[in-house]
Amino acid sequence: MAREIVMPTASLYDIDYYAWTLEQAAILRELTPKHPDMPLDHLRLADEIEGLGKSCLRAVLELHQQIVTHLLKIQFAAIRTPVRHWQREIMNFRLQLAEDLTPSLERKLLETLPTRYGLARNRAIDGLECDQPDIADILPRDLPYTVDQVLGRGAHAGWLPAEPADFTAFG
Repeated sequence: MAREIVMPTASLYDIDYYAWTLEQAAILRELTPKHPDMPLDHLRLADEIEGLGKSCLRAVLELHQQIVTHLLKIQFAAIRTPVRHWQREIMNFRLQLAEDLTPSLERKLLETLPTRYGLARNRAIDGLECDQPDIADILPRDLPYTVDQVLGRGAHAGWLPAEPADFTAFG
């Protein structure tokens, strides 16, 4: 008689750590009024667990912002010397982001794209305006890349913008 092998199902912790932290924090907060005599500091534990999730969110948002900053520099910088460095940085950031990104973190990322793009654009301006004083006028006001292009996934695996940009197209 053959034994049936039961594979353990992946828990939310394994699938989406950020969502797990939010769920666990909510459960701990619900326990506080129901179990006031329990010797656990439910509210502080909830805050600490939620803080772990927020750290993951900050890391994902920062990596995305770094990638977009470097994509803008590659596409719009007049100086070409650092392009290979920016390309390597993008590849490294994408690898890190692929490890950290979960479905719930991606949803949060999508919610914040306009703000995140503005920050990435400002970083690109800061990094380029010394050599290119008009860079603020050249960079697009809205995010010119899809999420898949930024993440380098799907049909855009390994995608990088053409270099250098045709600046007459953005005037």
